[in-house]
Amino acid sequence: MSSDSLLPPNSTPLEVALARLGLRFDDIDLPIERLWNPATCPIAVLPWLAWSLSVDKWDAEWSEEEKRAVTASAIEDQRRKGSVTAVKTALAGIDSLLTLVEWHQTAPRGVPHTFAVHLPAIGADGVAGGARVSAATTAQIIADVVRVSPARSHFDVVIDLAVAGATAATGAAYAALYRRVAAGPDTSDTDWAALITDEIGEPLTDDTGQFLDGSAA
Repeated sequence: MSSDSLLPPNSTPLEVALARLGLRFDDIDLPIERLWNPATCPIAVLPWLAWSLSVDKWDAEWSEEEKRAVTASAIEDQRRKGSVTAVKTALAGIDSLLTLVEWHQTAPRGVPHTFAVHLPAIGADGVAGGARVSAATTAQIIADVVRVSPARSHFDVVIDLAVAGATAATGAAYAALYRRVAAGPDTSDTDWAALITDEIGEPLTDDTGQFLDGSAA
């Protein structure tokens, strides 16, 4: 034993051996600081660090840079959780054209503690339909907003449609609530290529049963 040992002179061989073993443990490099740092944590261990920091959303397909950024912002994200900022941040991560309209921003005012998420079916480039009105996109919006919004709040997902030069809005909580067009012989003069469709190419209809035409957008 070294001279700085605190063991008494009459220590047993077992006590001396355990003390020496403890000294060896002290020499082992334990990278605790690196493991708790999102910038230096090994990528294989990063999901566990994210879990310990209460990261709400994790995708194994993200790049390493995205995973480290999400982990690094976890504490700040938890501080903002339940706020308007948290909801807007979640929406921005899905689609830059998503907008949030709270109950007090409508005319007439809506029910307190409610809001709507507006998704334009026709993008800034004028392209209509497709992925923008897919059930997968709507499901992602709902899941991400529920994750960060206040528990007391309720919301609708509204798909905004530009029809014949005017703006109309139609929507529901889930894209599956849209009516689908029954298959049958086409004897009309409908320009099917101009219609707004869902993710599998089926045309959407409005509340009156009319096809939604995106050619005038």
